[in-house]
Amino acid sequence: MNRRRPRRFQSSPSRSGRRLVLPGGLILVVLVVIVALALQGGGGGGGGGAKKRGISRIDAVIRVNLLGYLGNGPKQAILLSNRSLGKAEFSVVGGHGVFLRGSIGRKRPSGWNSRFPFAYALDFSRFKRTGRYVLELNSTPHSRSPSFRVGAASSLYGPALARALFFFRAQHDGNQVDAAVLGRRPAHLLDRQAAVYHPPEYSAAGVLQGGLRPTTGHHNVLGGWFDAGDYLKFVETASYAEALILIADRDFPALMRSRAHNFMAEGRYEISWLLKMWDDHTRTLYYQVGIGDGNARLRGDHDLWRLPQADDALHAPRGNPRYYVKHRPVFRAGPAGARISPNLAGRLAADFGLCYQIFHRSAPVLATRCLMAGEHVFDLARTRDVRRLLTTSPHSYYPETSWQDDLELGA
Repeated sequence: MNRRRPRRFQSSPSRSGRRLVLPGGLILVVLVVIVALALQGGGGGGGGGAKKRGISRIDAVIRVNLLGYLGNGPKQAILLSNRSLGKAEFSVVGGHGVFLRGSIGRKRPSGWNSRFPFAYALDFSRFKRTGRYVLELNSTPHSRSPSFRVGAASSLYGPALARALFFFRAQHDGNQVDAAVLGRRPAHLLDRQAAVYHPPEYSAAGVLQGGLRPTTGHHNVLGGWFDAGDYLKFVETASYAEALILIADRDFPALMRSRAHNFMAEGRYEISWLLKMWDDHTRTLYYQVGIGDGNARLRGDHDLWRLPQADDALHAPRGNPRYYVKHRPVFRAGPAGARISPNLAGRLAADFGLCYQIFHRSAPVLATRCLMAGEHVFDLARTRDVRRLLTTSPHSYYPETSWQDDLELGA
């Protein structure tokens, strides 16, 4: 699935001349930091090649986990090459010499890409000594990895987790913001009573066609995370990031709930917003808050450079091009009880199920609400005649093509 899109980072100079930047990448940040808690695979890149007169260049690169490896945990790196390396050997090298030698694993059938059709696993799990090391390929071509650490989870992942939590706290919208994080101030308080609209229509080039079509009624969508360098809020991306946070919190509670970084509280913050976007009472899904790209008559989020709280101060009566920047629309996926795009249904069911697993003792009322919501949203997943999946408006922001994996996660 391709969840990336070309976007302009939203920032604005403050009165003191500094810029507040809310950088993007909810998914990338969580994948890099949290998945590393459970997986000790390849993550960095480095190495070199050899070139001799009359011999074509042979390249080899060793990719390691730059966050490091747990002393008692599995340790793997990936060796990439443009030639078959047979039964080559590698070494774990430190400041005082070679600490371990091993043979490269079998070639992976799929290779890596057209440049590196040969990929091999380097397993050095039996090495447990704390310190900083590199991996070296003991053959032609010679290759040397970037340096990496072997150590305890707290020393390896603690600083990265603290930075990741700071990132998520910087994305808070609404009234639950922390002034100590980038000088954040409350913003988009009108989301408490946002007008509900049908999904907007876009051309193939991503241009909004006509205006927005309102439904009847308003809905409270206050809070939640900004998406990626702008001030929009999507169930599509938030549900994915939230699932990874909750899985890590469930499986690594000692690491994820320390004084320095309490991800349990952050997970609860976002689940509260997702419970607003899925109205379990009416069985209605709201999938997006705000509009990014407008047209000649309607300004969107991406048309303006400003701090988030500036939207609340706008003088933008109906008919003003900036009206929807201040009075942000919330888009409804369909009428109450309608079938739901299975990618969103699956990830929301996973979020709500994880919510129950984590909070059923400390917050039983919240946990029970999550459990019921998860069952209901999963039950409404469309599994027949599935056409284009619902993601965002426009769809090109985050196009998705698979959904069975999301339903499996939810189940």
